[in-house]
Amino acid sequence: MREQNDACISSAEREEQVTKAQPKGNVPALRFPEFTDEWKKSRLSDFATKITKKNKGNVVKNVLCNSANLGLVPQDNYFDREIANTENTNSYYVIKNGDFVYNPRKSTAAPFGPVNIYEGEKIGIISPLYLCFSVHNIYPKFLYYRFKSSVWHPYVYAHGDSGVRFDRVSIKDDVFFNMPICEPTQEEQIKIAALLQLIDERIST
Repeated sequence: MREQNDACISSAEREEQVTKAQPKGNVPALRFPEFTDEWKKSRLSDFATKITKKNKGNVVKNVLCNSANLGLVPQDNYFDREIANTENTNSYYVIKNGDFVYNPRKSTAAPFGPVNIYEGEKIGIISPLYLCFSVHNIYPKFLYYRFKSSVWHPYVYAHGDSGVRFDRVSIKDDVFFNMPICEPTQEEQIKIAALLQLIDERIST
């Protein structure tokens, strides 16, 4: 019971740190003292590119699923068996280490769907129901932790299409990529991500 309470406290602590690290206006509420510059106003599309490469010829067999709790993992690890027919995955997207995947399916752990980064070394494929994108000119772990927070939820709530399916977020790709994001310098991104990773490690121990 104590371990569960510690994990809950640590999870709340991470959420608080992520939220405080987001700027109010252009100035973060909490930051490392050596950084004083304002955060740059950007859009996700400024450093994210939609992945459109398909698994032609069913070449890649490593089928992944996007779990709110476990991240991007092989489907046979998640379901204890293969769900997708690996001989009929021509329409699946091909992703590599460092790519992001947005699963619009709602859950208790991810009320607006999880956005995860693929950290596997083996090239994988993912359902065409998901939005996949690669990133450049931003520290991937910084973006990952931003999506682990709830700071982006109001944008999706305000700009998503309502009334389609109660269990799934409906938002157009171009609208998703138009999401505003304030970004610090690369050095500050790295330090923020390192701090949040330490909190994650504390949760898991």
